[in-house]
Amino acid sequence: MLNAGICNINCTNCHESQQVENDFKNPNKINYQIKPIKNLKNENPKYEEVKFIDIIHGNKIKYPWLEVKFYKYKKDPKINNYIIICHLKNKNKPKSQNQKSILFCHNNNTTLGDIYPFLCDLCSQLRCDVISFDYSGYGYSDGITNIENCFNDTYSTFYFSNKYLKLTNFIILGFGLGAIPALKLCSVYNLSNHHIKGLILYSPILDQYYLNMCKINNINCPLLAMHGKLNNNSSYEKTFALAKFFSKRIEWYPKNCRYNKIHCKKRYKFYKKINIFFKCIDSDNNNNDFNKNVKSFSLKDEQNNKNSGYRNIIVSDITTSTSTNDNPNFLENKKNLKLNDRKTLDRRTVISKGIFDSEY
Repeated sequence: MLNAGICNINCTNCHESQQVENDFKNPNKINYQIKPIKNLKNENPKYEEVKFIDIIHGNKIKYPWLEVKFYKYKKDPKINNYIIICHLKNKNKPKSQNQKSILFCHNNNTTLGDIYPFLCDLCSQLRCDVISFDYSGYGYSDGITNIENCFNDTYSTFYFSNKYLKLTNFIILGFGLGAIPALKLCSVYNLSNHHIKGLILYSPILDQYYLNMCKINNINCPLLAMHGKLNNNSSYEKTFALAKFFSKRIEWYPKNCRYNKIHCKKRYKFYKKINIFFKCIDSDNNNNDFNKNVKSFSLKDEQNNKNSGYRNIIVSDITTSTSTNDNPNFLENKKNLKLNDRKTLDRRTVISKGIFDSEY
């Protein structure tokens, strides 16, 4: 028994009829559109590239350094059911054998249209490929919304990314209720597939009923666990308890931050933690000690931040490195910005107000 609210993660005593407090629910509104691309030759009958239209933001968000493609992928050749997959590629990513690819399992009651700015920001800041998808019944993905289809959608996206997009070195990122399919994927493939290098759980919902479906003991990849403590102590405690099952781990639980607002309120440190996680994974691949290097890389980054004083700021489609010491007009210009623009500048990101206000 775990003291933090999770009984036995691999137990089989829970009834299948147990009411799940936070179930997968497809959103009522579809806030994006997909259309076929004219004069595009479809070379593979299993998938086709489609055009993505962002209804929420329109053409306001532009990332010229990103290459974004959307696909309709037939996950089952016997059934004419498609899921929508998004692939973002950073044109400026370094050429390396250890180049990471993030497979993002999004939160509940959300579609690709909601998280599109966040995906662009992940790809821009981490300079790696980012893949995400809509679960069955979400957005334009066909099928019925349930946990089994959710697992199958995750497997299909992983398979599609590896076989057709030729991506490797996957980091599986589960956000909110998306932590469950992320855990399930790692438990199924991690022991037999060397392409999965790590797991990131961002403010996960760890419902006992779902956790029984995930064989946590089969996961041997490193873990990065992040969860805000503000207004949701019970969920944080479950994350804290789950992390102890991983021998190689990095944990971060910011105090004055809500569970699903870390990437907004603590954005700079959010990406620093992920970068440190990447470095520790690379060191672990070189037969170095993962846990010893966590402190080492953290201290080096803190020292570099003190010496440089620079932080990347993304405003609209412009990326600049700004320092208040070098730019005396920075604070004055900040006062003249409109309210929404000022929030954007403070967070150093392009995220519209209200996008991530939904509960997971």
